Amino acid sequence: DSQQGEALKMALKGKIDRIDLKQTGDIASFRVIDYKSGRFLKENLMRSVIRGQKLQLPLYAIMAEQILSEEMKKGRIPKGQTRLDEASFVYVAETEEKAVQGSPPRKTINSEEWMNCKERYWETLWEFLKIIRAGIFPVSPAEDTRKCEWCEFSTTCRRGNQPLRFRLGQDARLKKYREIINLNVRKKSNKP
Repeated sequence: DSQQGEALKMALKGKIDRIDLKQTGDIASFRVIDYKSGRFLKENLMRSVIRGQKLQLPLYAIMAEQILSEEMKKGRIPKGQTRLDEASFVYVAETEEKAVQGSPPRKTINSEEWMNCKERYWETLWEFLKIIRAGIFPVSPAEDTRKCEWCEFSTTCRRGNQPLRFRLGQDARLKKYREIINLNVRKKSNKP
C-alpha cells in the first residue's frame, strides 16, 4: 500500500523492550512486550489502538516484523513467515498486593485481534501522519490532564484555549481525525 510506504518513511524514535521468538517449521511467531512503570488502566486496548490513543504496541509489532524479516534475509534465523502471537503492555510497578497474586497485570493484543485491526490501525496512523505533516496539531478532546504533567510541550500546547479548541473542532481538514477518535469499537470483533 502506497500509504503504508509513505508512513514508513517517517523517522520515529522508540525501543522495543522485549521480543520473544518461537520458530515452528517455516513460521517465526513472536511476542512483543513493552514494560510500563505507570498505573494499570481499565480500558479497551483495541479501542484505544484504533482511535489512535495507543499507537505504540502496534507500531512495535510492525517493527518486530521488519526486524525478523531482516534477520531472515541475513540468514540469522530460518527463512519463512512471521506471525504476531501477541503484543502486551506489562505493568511492572503495580502495588505489592497485586504482585502477590502472580504475574504483573498486562494489556494484550492477540494474533486474531491484530489481524482484525491491522488495516484500521494503518488508516489511523496514516491520517495522523497526514495532519502532522500538514502542520495541524489537534488538541486532545480528552478531559484527562494527567499526561500534561509530563508532556514536553505543555507550555506551548494551548489545550485550555477555548477559541482554538472550537476552531479545530470545526476545521474541515480534521473531519477524518474526528471520526477516528470517536470510533465505537465492538469488544468481540474489534471492528468499528
